[in-house]
Amino acid sequence: MRRYMLLILSSYLVLLYSLSSSAMEPANCRILLSETDISLSIISSEYIQKTADIPAHCRVHGLILPAVEFELRLPENWNGKFFMVGNGGYLGVFFDQSYGLARGYATASTDTGHSGPDPVFALNNRAAEVDFAFRAVHVSAAAARKIITQYYGRKPDYSYFRGCSTGGRQGLMEVQRFPDDFDGWSIGAPIYDYTYKQIYNAAWVTQALFANERKGYLPRSKLKALGKAVYKQCDALDGVTDGIINDPRSCEFDPFRELSKCNGSESNDDCFSTAQIEAISKIYSGPGLDLYPGHVKGAEWLYSPSEKLTGGWDVYFTGILKPAKGVKNTIGQMDRDPYGGGEFKAVQLRNAYSFLSILPLKKIGRIMMCSRISISRKYLIHHLWRP
Repeated sequence: MRRYMLLILSSYLVLLYSLSSSAMEPANCRILLSETDISLSIISSEYIQKTADIPAHCRVHGLILPAVEFELRLPENWNGKFFMVGNGGYLGVFFDQSYGLARGYATASTDTGHSGPDPVFALNNRAAEVDFAFRAVHVSAAAARKIITQYYGRKPDYSYFRGCSTGGRQGLMEVQRFPDDFDGWSIGAPIYDYTYKQIYNAAWVTQALFANERKGYLPRSKLKALGKAVYKQCDALDGVTDGIINDPRSCEFDPFRELSKCNGSESNDDCFSTAQIEAISKIYSGPGLDLYPGHVKGAEWLYSPSEKLTGGWDVYFTGILKPAKGVKNTIGQMDRDPYGGGEFKAVQLRNAYSFLSILPLKKIGRIMMCSRISISRKYLIHHLWRP
């Protein structure tokens, strides 16, 4: 009897091995096209060859009605786990999954139900607003698990979600609304109050930089001088001069007192006009704690060996723009293509007009906020400043 049971067990293991080893044949990737049903359409399913960075895998591109698209990557040597990555900003694109894929995870990402970098998609479009707020991640995760189970012949042992900023908010919404979607969440810097956050970013900062014929605008070349001045004032407050402001709240940098003023030579990168200093002060002060606090000091300029975008104010506030001539009564060039004309438009610059156009829809703030969380599954939240 014992020999008989061992024979059955051996046969079962051989069957499992044969199923897993044949899963990565290109023909098997194409079989997933048949997973299309009344609400889910598999647009494509293709075999991707192994590279130096990622393993051989199937790449599945799906559509969930009415407009949510997702990408699922199924590795040859699956570790039995599912890993979904969150989004950033308003970007309606699939985000990089190479971290999880290289470690054997089946990975997924969603476009959140729209394409493009700005929030204009939500204007008079309640379905798109709901997709971005919480539905897209949930339905994409459900579709991904269904396909994973079909492809590998079993459900994932564990499912995880990781995201930062918008991805952090997505994680919080998942924890609150759909706690059974994942076994664990890594939630970074969640933005969960869109209305007041965008009052600051898209309205307050944009007006500071681009109102008054752009006199307060800071060319990227001046951000380095601003950053150096801030660190000169506040780096050593923790007792160590190491290029890190340990607690930005303790930094009492005053741009009116600490910055060099230009005397008829505004083109000099080491000095600032009165309008530019006023704009900097306005960004630091914010519209008031009852609405939204000002920007912390210490992230104006981050060193980049290539001298490209650093992740400081150049990415979020100023971008790379040529000075506009004859611009009057405007808050800037609201080009919806962030890479148009070979020039990067700052995140908040390209969002400003789009968001202000839908700001009267006050439901936006509420639908994208999280309230109390009380579940037994594990989640890790990290929200901090960086040097």
